[in-house]
Amino acid sequence: MLSVPNTTRCVLTETDTHTESRDPESAHPMTNMITVIALLGVLESCLSIAPSLHLLDPLAAKETGALCLDGSPPGYYFRPGSDNAKWRIHLRGGGWCFDERSCLSRSQTSLGTSKFWPKEITDAANGFMSDDSKTNPDFSHWQLAFIEYCDGSSYTGNREEPVQVNDTILYFRGQRIFDELLKDMDRRYGLLTNSTDVILTGTSAGGLATYLHADYLRSLLPTTTSYAVYPDAGYFLDHKDVSGSNKILQAFMNGYRLWNGTGGTNQACIRETSRSDGWKCFFAPYVYRFIQNTRVFVLNSLYDSAQISGIFRLGCNPDKQGNCSKKQLDELQQYRDDMVKALDPVIKSQRDGIFATACYQHEESCQDFDWDGVHVNNVSQRQAFGDWYFNRTQPAHSKYIDVRWPDNKSCKLGIIHGPC
Repeated sequence: MLSVPNTTRCVLTETDTHTESRDPESAHPMTNMITVIALLGVLESCLSIAPSLHLLDPLAAKETGALCLDGSPPGYYFRPGSDNAKWRIHLRGGGWCFDERSCLSRSQTSLGTSKFWPKEITDAANGFMSDDSKTNPDFSHWQLAFIEYCDGSSYTGNREEPVQVNDTILYFRGQRIFDELLKDMDRRYGLLTNSTDVILTGTSAGGLATYLHADYLRSLLPTTTSYAVYPDAGYFLDHKDVSGSNKILQAFMNGYRLWNGTGGTNQACIRETSRSDGWKCFFAPYVYRFIQNTRVFVLNSLYDSAQISGIFRLGCNPDKQGNCSKKQLDELQQYRDDMVKALDPVIKSQRDGIFATACYQHEESCQDFDWDGVHVNNVSQRQAFGDWYFNRTQPAHSKYIDVRWPDNKSCKLGIIHGPC
């Protein structure tokens, strides 16, 4: 057994090392070369490094105010790549807390404190984050920074004074966390000074944050850096539920006030709206048109299960046969049409790309199956995004809008995603 610190383990079997002759002197040179190549392939997969935790120094966190909800230091997981000038920066998702009571509860979980975070994670091993050259040939050699989520505001809050809830002090400092972790990556690895390529991505609440911080990170990087954002499942609609109530709108309005999110989202959007209407800049369909200096590739299901179940409140699971009534299925298709309409500026953009599936699921960049197995117009997400980023196809050919549910047979029913 080969054991390497901070890596996955593997076993080299007799099959892996087999040659036509066990006598090295009698083996054909080509046979030995094939064996070496095979061994290198095995070792590449065996030496896949698990991202390790880098917590911000507690004194620096306290001095800058970059603190998780409970006041603990924030952090990120880092996995080096063979090309240390190319970066994938991922923002973990995990919803939000919109009032003091829910934020207090959240502060006692791994989404509000760093006290429970392990030294290594396995959440960043697949899809776009994979370091397997077969699974991810375009990006596997890039460095990966997986930013943990502990502020409850999509990395946007910047409330100066802490809030006391019962006997507990809470901090709303998501923007400072984002800033200080980027600076830490620069001090350690040269992110903000030596990078040639950077892709900011994230899922769910992290996908939303990717839209919100797109131009901000662009402003911190060298002008020569090739930069793009790849938000996954972050295109949350300002949409009423089936009863006619707009609970997500009220929630974001409450959160905007609690977090003091003014400085933590797109500033061009904030300048365009009044301070009282700044909450609009927390919805991707509003903020998207203000992303001025960044290439965007939108990844989102047209039938996002988190939105349809948690925001639209459809009340059934369409992936379970017979679970939904005809009326509910009609409402499902109407929501899909509303999503397509909201995505119209992306679809018409000459700069940006989109991969919008008909799969009933949430988050699609961090599973190998979604990355290469789900196809829209006979093209995988992996191919679509890689072609777009490296300009291997014209922008007009970077628009992938899927058929209606359930007509894409490459979708997998009941897929379960990890906490990415």
